[in-house]
Amino acid sequence: MEPKDGKRAAAAMTPENARALGLLKIGVVVMGVIFIAGFMLVVGTLIYRAVNAGDKLAVKAAPFGVSNIRIDAGQSVKDVTLGDGRMAIHVSGAKGEAIILVDPKTGLEIGRIQLRAMSDFAAARP
Repeated sequence: MEPKDGKRAAAAMTPENARALGLLKIGVVVMGVIFIAGFMLVVGTLIYRAVNAGDKLAVKAAPFGVSNIRIDAGQSVKDVTLGDGRMAIHVSGAKGEAIILVDPKTGLEIGRIQLRAMSDFAAARP
């Protein structure tokens, strides 16, 4: 049976045990500081994103106005597809078919693909 005054525990404390206990205390303090810093980082990030979320929503909600996409006289729109941050407008007319690529955020034309018949394509190759 151990004495209640802790004499045995004090007698068992050797220099190696004292060093290990000191390192353990340092480790606990360092991990506590890292835990608190990480918690503060998470809370700070949440507050930052909550405060700045209104700016991003306002930019997305703003219309870009009227966008003029040029198509030739006699051409008509056959199909419109939206995907991958682009809008593809398929037009057809007497001069052939084309796909017009438009940035839906700005309304600007970013490219045009002329579609040709396979026989024309093979004849145009050198």
